[in-house]
Amino acid sequence: MTSGQGARVLVADDDPMARELAELVVSGAGGTVVAALADGTEVLTWVHDVDVLLLDVHMPGPPLPDLVAAVRAANPRARVVVLTSVTQDEVEQLRHTIDVDDVVTKGDAAALGAALRGVPQA
Repeated sequence: MTSGQGARVLVADDDPMARELAELVVSGAGGTVVAALADGTEVLTWVHDVDVLLLDVHMPGPPLPDLVAAVRAANPRARVVVLTSVTQDEVEQLRHTIDVDDVVTKGDAAALGAALRGVPQA
């Protein structure tokens, strides 16, 4: 399938407002949020059967590079989209140093929606 419609999405962000926005965007794109987590340590419990992981850069739990590597090992087909409020230079650095599929600025619902498009069905 060529859209995010029907995608199973895991949201991991310690900011409740960011989680809520992500849930609204996923729902609006026709996806399903399987869980919305506030701590990175819970991610590996949920990531096995999702199409997309929306992951905050800075949150409690393992360091981002370690968590992304563990996610890739647990579910190699899952798209990993990092949510961040850092500068554009830091966004570009993330794109080139961590194995993620996309980096989206927090609060940018249009960019988040675009990141959800093209997600293959499980």
